Amino acid sequence: MSDDELRAFVDDYVSGRIWVMQSAQREEDMALPFLVLQLSGLPDGWKAENVGTVWEYMSNAGPRSVNGMPMFFSCHFMHAEDWQRVLKAVTAERDKRSNIEV
Repeated sequence: MSDDELRAFVDDYVSGRIWVMQSAQREEDMALPFLVLQLSGLPDGWKAENVGTVWEYMSNAGPRSVNGMPMFFSCHFMHAEDWQRVLKAVTAERDKRSNIEV
């Protein structure tokens, strides 16, 4: 992903507009919300060790949930290297937002 795409992702994620597989309470439930992933697996050319996260916008959630988690019929994949960059930026953005003075 480009730097601009990663910035937009961080803002959307911190703002609660994105669900990532790491949001699941239990590791074994990480793929449950992504029905398409369960049915078709990883896209061609992707290896499990290269996937940092699977994600989707909450606005694309279906009408049902599974174990309290939204269900999606589409998803996006983020490379592990991009995910590591995002995690650092998410921490910094959360800290910045928690220190906003009003």
